[in-house]
Amino acid sequence: MRRIPRQVHRLLLLLLFLALAMGCRGAREEGTYYAFQELTDGVWKQNMAVRFQLLFTSRASLHQIQIALRMDNRMEQMNLSLKAELQRNGYTYYTDTLRFHLADQPERWLRPGVLFHEYQAGLARALKMPYTGLFELRLTTLDERPLTGVTAVGLRMKERP
Repeated sequence: MRRIPRQVHRLLLLLLFLALAMGCRGAREEGTYYAFQELTDGVWKQNMAVRFQLLFTSRASLHQIQIALRMDNRMEQMNLSLKAELQRNGYTYYTDTLRFHLADQPERWLRPGVLFHEYQAGLARALKMPYTGLFELRLTTLDERPLTGVTAVGLRMKERP
């Protein structure tokens, strides 16, 4: 059996990378990225971080980021606070506190829904990144007790030129 020369391997890897980049480019032109993470048993523990990997491809663009919480009827609190940190290589580039007002009275949700409710809050300002590349958005709860009833945490990132 003949071995394939290294130059051919490199060429194939380059073509694969270009094909993947062109596929991502189509999604990027639409300018919106969505991701959701389910929480085990619908419980968000105090020391547990929900992490999203975000790819920033341009330093000139602004990026608006919104966090969505999908909740069931088990939530006992009327307000919820999260800490959002955008990090890369151990450095934090942006920190924000998100506040969700869930109910005016216990068990009287502000969002429609019988079994599930979705709340959204955006970061305080649109981000203009100092570097391109892969960053991590780390979300942690600021409450001292576990949050029961948070079934999923989502992210929507929209790019503006």
